Amino acid sequence: MRHIVAIFFFLCSAAALAQHRIPDPPSGPTPACPILPGVTNVQITGDAGPDFWTCTATHLSSGKKLFDVYVGNHPPRFTPGSRYGGSTFARGRALVWFVTPTGGWDKPRVWQTFLPTGDERLSIMVVSFTKTGPAELDRITPLIAHLRVGH
Repeated sequence: MRHIVAIFFFLCSAAALAQHRIPDPPSGPTPACPILPGVTNVQITGDAGPDFWTCTATHLSSGKKLFDVYVGNHPPRFTPGSRYGGSTFARGRALVWFVTPTGGWDKPRVWQTFLPTGDERLSIMVVSFTKTGPAELDRITPLIAHLRVGH
């Protein structure tokens, strides 16, 4: 009787596996840090993790760090206490921002937005930067909206 039950479960499992199709490996460019097509004064560099990238955008002339980008399928958690901070629109993209509650505009805040990549392997970019005033957010939004999956 045990053998009949085992054979029954084996056949049911085989039928279930036959119905489940494992997706083909994604084709396309090798995942990497995002790029800014046509932008020559910003360099984006980073390191690969097992299934993600952590990248930093730096202004070439000043050496100033502009923002950080996580690219992968398992984005980092929000900074504790983050809340909706507003929306901006640039280059045909709407960016929804989340901000840490550190006080007024005169205090540094971490801003984060989430951008889909359109790539199955690395499905989201999380962009983070620290700014103190609303004018800084308006200046950096067009640059962040221009990010594309790296090649």
